[in-house]
Amino acid sequence: MVAITTTDGNEFIGLLVDSDSSRIVLSTEKFGPLTIRQTDILSIVYINRGGLGNRYFNTWADNPYAWRYFAGVSGYGIPQGQFVYYNTMAFVNQIGYGVSNNLSITLGTVPTFLFFGADVVPLWVHAKLSIPISENKWNAGAGVLYILPVGDEEESAGFIYGVSTHGTKDKHISFILGNGFDRGGLWDNLTVGISGTYRTGRRHYLLTESYWLGVPNERVFILGIGGRYTARRLAIEYGIAHPVYNDFNDSINTTPIGIPHASLIVPLGGRKD
Repeated sequence: MVAITTTDGNEFIGLLVDSDSSRIVLSTEKFGPLTIRQTDILSIVYINRGGLGNRYFNTWADNPYAWRYFAGVSGYGIPQGQFVYYNTMAFVNQIGYGVSNNLSITLGTVPTFLFFGADVVPLWVHAKLSIPISENKWNAGAGVLYILPVGDEEESAGFIYGVSTHGTKDKHISFILGNGFDRGGLWDNLTVGISGTYRTGRRHYLLTESYWLGVPNERVFILGIGGRYTARRLAIEYGIAHPVYNDFNDSINTTPIGIPHASLIVPLGGRKD
């Protein structure tokens, strides 16, 4: 007998019929046979019945948000059929969807007219392809981010990248190489990044993310560190980022204190197989 809690907060209790690396099959009293994908499982509790009492053994489900860090992404993808809403620092809003286990699409915006009274509203779309080279050990990915400012004649811009992620969903490191572009073509300087996730408990993860950003006429280094707490129906991220600026004229500028980061992640449901 097992009790399974999914990433969207539902709980199912039944007899374990079959399981492998991709799904678990339960025989439930109310729904009959039920197949649940491993990527949709937040926690599993095994219930052994004996004597007058029950013994419970907890196991940790895979990291339900292994595809992202604070701002960047890993080589893992959003599970097929799952919608996810992200809110960062109250301003940045995004919705991601797993078109398949290998392709995800994310739409985002900052409603600047509400917070700042601005006339220009940035919209963006992010498409990412995820390719498992060795299951749960090495995942590669490639993607493009396209940003369109609406309400003015500002130029659109974007970012293309490749990412290589090494390790499991719970403990991994990612190497990112990319380049920005605008109507004038690709930028002169590449962007290089290293990010990592380390699971410290059933619901908590440490996150780190750092980039050399190859923006025009300037080189920016950003180091971020923090964590993520996953609950049944949401996840909360917290952290701090410290930027260092170099304008290629041998002058180094930095901020005296770090920039805080806070995000809310809410799964909006997923299709069961």
